Amino acid sequence: MKSLSWLWLLLSWPACSLSLYTHWPETGWQDLFQLSQAQHQQLATQLRLSDAAAQDWLSELQHVLQTAPCQPEAASLELPLQPERTRLTNLQGLLHIEKGESQSWWYLPWFLLDQAPNPHQAVAAPLKHAAGLLFAEHAAGVYALRLEQDQLQPLWQSAGSDLRLLAASPHSLWLAEQHLLLRLNPETGQSLGELQFAKPLVWAEHSSSGLLLASADQKIWLLDDSPTQLSQAELLANLSQLGAFRLQQLQLIEALVPLQPSAGMHWRRPQPLLLLSAEKDSGALLLMLRLNPQHADSPLLLHQQQEQLGQSAAFQQLLDADGWYAEFTEPLYGRFTLAAGVWYQQLRLDNGPSCSGQTVTSALLALHLHYGTAVYSNRRLNMEHGARELKVRLSDSGFSLQDASSGLVLLPELLEIKAHCAECASPLLREHFPRQKLLAVYQTEQGGQ
Repeated sequence: MKSLSWLWLLLSWPACSLSLYTHWPETGWQDLFQLSQAQHQQLATQLRLSDAAAQDWLSELQHVLQTAPCQPEAASLELPLQPERTRLTNLQGLLHIEKGESQSWWYLPWFLLDQAPNPHQAVAAPLKHAAGLLFAEHAAGVYALRLEQDQLQPLWQSAGSDLRLLAASPHSLWLAEQHLLLRLNPETGQSLGELQFAKPLVWAEHSSSGLLLASADQKIWLLDDSPTQLSQAELLANLSQLGAFRLQQLQLIEALVPLQPSAGMHWRRPQPLLLLSAEKDSGALLLMLRLNPQHADSPLLLHQQQEQLGQSAAFQQLLDADGWYAEFTEPLYGRFTLAAGVWYQQLRLDNGPSCSGQTVTSALLALHLHYGTAVYSNRRLNMEHGARELKVRLSDSGFSLQDASSGLVLLPELLEIKAHCAECASPLLREHFPRQKLLAVYQTEQGGQ
């Protein structure tokens, strides 16, 4: 929370009905719709326009912002600031900031004024945050922001139409430029090294094990995110046999994997698992893969999970495979979460973009981590209200699954998988924690601290 205090100061400022802030040279923060005559002339100079044309530019921009369409929540960065959550969307360098349901305003860096994107046409671009810094991708590069005293200060910008913003941490900013992975100092933008890949990188996400990367040839890599050195990336898996997909989320975890469907404590082994959610042209894809470093680039034996299994022989076939995958006709909604061996993921049932404050109808998938089968009475549970972020919470009565934003209870009683039986589940009880990692989840299991 301390690292986000700078943004809370910015979002605490009073906002008028429509405001577009920039960092005015020498004077700091300024609303472009509240300029003095001298500032109008300076703006015209920056835009290389006459005073009258600059006024027309401002009037047109004000109209465009007032009628801007809502942006999909999936393309936004949501920060859990108190007392209200704050949502930021990056439209090719033009930032839209929404505080709660009542306040919103815009920000555009001074150096981008003469190429301000049209929100009606701009596609949402990546936006990352780490250690009090914001990083935004735009059509001609990447820029960084930080709050100093009472102003949101531009730190640096890096030009390049091929630059893509991948991930950020307190000590590293990761960019892709065609086949190169670039590591920059987040504070200064100076290079900390680079790595060459056979294919362009298209996606990255931090995990407890390092930086997970995906290349355009559907290969998944793991890179040590140590602040002291840049090592070669390790190939985890080649997923090209699954066809084209657009990654939404990856998690690398370690769990105790059953050797037999009804194995006791002595018949399990530690195993790294790769969990993937992605979208395809035909819908959504979920994948659980048992990683084998010696066969990372080999064809995978994957079981397509379509219906609930009902016999131990089929369970054994699943364990003999490298993993399972399931495809759905509906698109994904939000990020998945794990709890006690159950994989929770939502599918969106209604159409159109999901905007801030809108109610979304969804189906909640609850799948056995190791088999992809139903843990509750059905694999999918219909929900009246979808949640962008799922959160497991502990109460006096036990564990429940809730909407992290509103606190709405989606599942009042969670179940856990059982070590002795592939088809068994029981209520997840408070007295079961803390516990060792068991069949299911990773070291930082929610509720297990």
